[in-house]
Amino acid sequence: MNLEAIYARHLVELGYLQEIIQGLGYPAELIERSPEIPYHTLVAQLDHDSADRVREMACTFYPLNEEDTQNLLLLQYFLELPFEIHPQAYPDVYKLLLEVNNKSVLGHFSITADKPKIHHRYIQTLPATNLLAEEATAEVVTLFNYTSLMLGDIIESVATQKKSTDEAMQMI
Repeated sequence: MNLEAIYARHLVELGYLQEIIQGLGYPAELIERSPEIPYHTLVAQLDHDSADRVREMACTFYPLNEEDTQNLLLLQYFLELPFEIHPQAYPDVYKLLLEVNNKSVLGHFSITADKPKIHHRYIQTLPATNLLAEEATAEVVTLFNYTSLMLGDIIESVATQKKSTDEAMQMI
């Protein structure tokens, strides 16, 4: 399969994902790849957090070389949490993320490179021979949304120095 065919497949799959996400009641926009955006990307607004801030999830297919794409697709769900880490909070955030990632049922939380931000990321492995399964994919989106909401508030409490790591770990 050539690279253009792979990108075309990704665009079709993201179109299906857009329909699934919109069916869950979330606005979603499909952005086609361009010189500024290297991969087709689906951007969806999920539930607002407890401070009523917008949370956007970006979905892209993880780039693989042609030999790797014969049997599988890797769909990445990525959400940057809507707050910044206080500069003195980094040691406590690192400690908390170890615990949070042990409790997270879907994906992991990490500090975004070159930014004082935390993101939630999950990569779903899909068979290349099948289209997205609507019910299973809807459950993944719902669980990803719920996990980032629930654990994001706890992480924010430490990242903004409102709670100690020990207090936050008791909340998990």
